[in-house]
Amino acid sequence: MSDTSNDGLSEEMRIELGESLASLGSGQVKLQKWFMVVDTKIRQQDQVILKLATDLRNTHATVDRLTAQIALQQKLIDSHQGEFEILKMREQQGCIVQ
Repeated sequence: MSDTSNDGLSEEMRIELGESLASLGSGQVKLQKWFMVVDTKIRQQDQVILKLATDLRNTHATVDRLTAQIALQQKLIDSHQGEFEILKMREQQGCIVQ
């Protein structure tokens, strides 16, 4: 039979408990390292997402600007089309000599 101390644990139990605690400590260190790796990956992904969001906002701004330019060009086309129609009518009425 093994010797027991005043806490009721044999030397064999103490060794096993010490090994278990060491294993738990080692596991905790590994887990903390994995959390650090995961946190780093999450921060990198956050940066990628922020860049994509910024690029998307810039793209929307570009699209809005181009849409406004297209609308302005369409107004100019409509205006010139109106002028062209007036000139065409005058020509048909003989007001314009070529």
